[in-house]
Amino acid sequence: MTPEAFATKWHGSQVRKYTGENCREILKGVPHTEDTKCALMEMHVAFGDDITFMVLMLTECDKSLGNRAARKVIDRARLS
Repeated sequence: MTPEAFATKWHGSQVRKYTGENCREILKGVPHTEDTKCALMEMHVAFGDDITFMVLMLTECDKSLGNRAARKVIDRARLS
């Protein structure tokens, strides 16, 4: 499956909260799973180890971990 088809399947008409931009258009070529019900196994089958690892690193942490500011602290710590 191409990244474009993957983005369309999982994001459809979803838009970004702060800008209103269509997620599918922004994410073409950048597979990720946040804000979708996509299983990482499906991503792994479609794109392999390296892409799945990158996606895990770049996908924002779960919203249950706190407000946006707290989640950004967690995300920055993970990426540093």
